[in-house]
Amino acid sequence: MIGGSAALSGGYVWSMRTLNDLHNEDPGEFQKHGHLVVEGYAEAIHWLSRFAAPLTEEQPALSGRGQRF
Repeated sequence: MIGGSAALSGGYVWSMRTLNDLHNEDPGEFQKHGHLVVEGYAEAIHWLSRFAAPLTEEQPALSGRGQRF
């Protein structure tokens, strides 16, 4: 079952483009795992693409980039 923000994302997988972008957007002291999303974005897109082709090319999403599946 999909939960959290994934349930509200409309099928978009998105990430900030760089770690610097992430820290500019969310410099908070509780930002502990965001680097995993930024650093693992390309691998996650590749993994998901093995199951279903993305519905969009990479495009601007929120303050970063994303693809819809």
